Amino acid sequence: MLAVCISLGAPAVLYLGLLGAMLAAPSLQTHAIYLHKVTLTWPKDLNTPEQFNFAHRQATPFYIETPDGERLHSWHILPLGAQRANQDSLLAQGSGSGLVKRFDETLNFRLLRESDNARLVVYFHGASGTIASG
Repeated sequence: MLAVCISLGAPAVLYLGLLGAMLAAPSLQTHAIYLHKVTLTWPKDLNTPEQFNFAHRQATPFYIETPDGERLHSWHILPLGAQRANQDSLLAQGSGSGLVKRFDETLNFRLLRESDNARLVVYFHGASGTIASG
C-alpha cells in the first residue's frame, strides 16, 4: 500500500511543485513553453552548416537586420542541383566558410537572383530548437 501511495503521490507532488513555481515566478513559464535555453545543437557551430551535412558552400549563414534593431540568424540554402552545377565557382570563393556580413554580395545570392526557376521558401523552426535541429 505504501509503494502505491509513493508511486502515485511523488509525481503529483512534483507536478504541483512545478506548477506552483511557475505561478510564483512567471519567467519560468517562458522557459517551460519556449525552451529558449535548451539548444539541442550546443556542441556545434551554427555558422558552419557543413557540420549538419550540407555540401561546402551550399548553405550560407547571415543575419537579417530588422527595423527595430534585432538580428535574426538565417541560412540561405542552395538547392543541391544548383550547388552541384556551380560547385567550381562556389569553391573558388576561398576556403573560409561561415557567417557573411553582406549576403547580397555573395555568389549564392547572385545564383538565386539570376535563376528563372528559383523559389523562396521561408522556414520557421518553431518555439524551441535551432535552424539546424532535425
